[in-house]
Amino acid sequence: MEQEQKRLLIRGARILNPARGEDYIGNILISGDRISAVSENLYDADAEVIEAKGLTAVPGFVDMHVHLRDPGFTDKEDIYTGCRAAAAGGVTSLCAIFWTKQRPPMRMFMLRQRLQRD
Repeated sequence: MEQEQKRLLIRGARILNPARGEDYIGNILISGDRISAVSENLYDADAEVIEAKGLTAVPGFVDMHVHLRDPGFTDKEDIYTGCRAAAAGGVTSLCAIFWTKQRPPMRMFMLRQRLQRD
């Protein structure tokens, strides 16, 4: 027998979707780990409710110019901490611009080593 997925209703958020030209107050239903519906009049009696009045829901942001300090300045930031900080701010994708002590050919070598190690 299949286990029922947890449902979460985010109610009363300002929903912005620039790709569709949408800007309205509405609700978002999440089933398991996926958004299953977005609507102005959405309701689910069995879902856990989060009141979002005064909050805004937007698609994930893309940051096209991020200075990750790895390799070379990991005392300031590394790939892991930089990506976690970006995610906390709503960034779902980023483009890393290297600003490190190493010369460009060495950067790629060290980055590959770091990614294999982590």
